[in-house]
Amino acid sequence: MVFWIFEFVSNGVEAYSKDEDIDTIDKAIAKHGGGAYTVMRTVNNINIVMPQIHAVRLGISLVLLESVVKKLYDINPWDAEQRITVIKFDRQNLLGVFHEPLPSVDSNRVIRVKMVKGTRHNPSQKTTNWIKERRKWDKEFFEECILIDEMGRIQEGLSSNVFIVDDLNRIHAVKPEKVLRGSIACLVGQCAVEHQIKIDYTDGLILDHHTTAMFITSTSRLVMAVNEVVLMDQSVIKLDPQNTVVLNMSEWVKEKIV
Repeated sequence: MVFWIFEFVSNGVEAYSKDEDIDTIDKAIAKHGGGAYTVMRTVNNINIVMPQIHAVRLGISLVLLESVVKKLYDINPWDAEQRITVIKFDRQNLLGVFHEPLPSVDSNRVIRVKMVKGTRHNPSQKTTNWIKERRKWDKEFFEECILIDEMGRIQEGLSSNVFIVDDLNRIHAVKPEKVLRGSIACLVGQCAVEHQIKIDYTDGLILDHHTTAMFITSTSRLVMAVNEVVLMDQSVIKLDPQNTVVLNMSEWVKEKIV
């Protein structure tokens, strides 16, 4: 990954520089301190999917965010869609920016997730503290760790939102105010309204005999169907990755960002 530092004023970029010594977020935090951060997805080179969400998350204006992305493209143009991580450092008027090509997703891969006990302490904010905190859960061999609360209810993934589908093809999700709702989860909500599908929002999700499918959403994954869920007792629940609701939602979201 390439790391750039942008000095900014309220409406745009004053100066920028490239720091070749920083190639990880940990190194960026060690040098400049922590702050709010977000992970964005480009479409058609410099456009950002749901940019307003990312600007609010960083606490900056939409004009500033768009000017940073445009300047980044001008000085280091890319020919593939990018995943852009932006950190707004607390101590200075600086934005730290990493960018890299969006990772490819193998549609034939078996997607396995596992349950872990824990919750995000402040779901309304996305800060670099979460990057450190979530490392206590080992994601090795799994696509994602799914956080469950003290009552055993699903909340969210370490870097994703979670939706389940029941045997009547109804979608269930956790109330937006209880989790960090990402840009792709917001697009799912929009698609549901447009296609007259009701999403039942609750304080937490329970997998039971009515559950037929699960999908997770994030910047890189978009809508990803889950094949298997490994529970806390290591038992496995197999789900239907070809569920019609999930397949349709995946296509509808893709159409919105192309």
